[in-house]
Amino acid sequence: SAVAVIDLDKPWNNADDSIWRYIPKPNATLATTPPSLNDGAIFSNGTSLWLYGGSVSLAKPDIPPIPPNGIWRYDLISSNWSRSLASGQPVQRLVSGPYTKASNSRTFYLGGQKSAWSDPAIGGAEAGLTYAVGGLLIFDEFSQQFQNVSTEGMNTAGTMFAGFLTFIPSFGSQ
Repeated sequence: SAVAVIDLDKPWNNADDSIWRYIPKPNATLATTPPSLNDGAIFSNGTSLWLYGGSVSLAKPDIPPIPPNGIWRYDLISSNWSRSLASGQPVQRLVSGPYTKASNSRTFYLGGQKSAWSDPAIGGAEAGLTYAVGGLLIFDEFSQQFQNVSTEGMNTAGTMFAGFLTFIPSFGSQ
């Protein structure tokens, strides 16, 4: 499996297959290579790609469970994958949450959802259910720490998923 990328600094069109570059994900251990996941977040600081969240494919239920706060980094210079043992507040492995990258090495992931395909703790009669999860996760790339901020007052549900989040640097304070 691989991560498909396009260089958006160059002109391209949908019919041009040469625009794609593939970052391989060799079959290795989960300590060094991320598994194939659906609906996760991918963000970049220019020198690295970071992968957070996602759920296993229903077509491949034999993929081993991933620690809830697992986050993987791909170094664009050395072309190597590594798994970050992120610290800070414990977080769940979520899917379909809106996320955005800020200019200060922080990424924000709002709400999201979890199911048996993203959280190995869900099973039995609950296995087919999806749960909305509140909170605003903040991941700092330098310290590799998570922080979870309450979103209770955001709306009546206190969360959202399958939406969009945009960072506007000139609006508000950090």
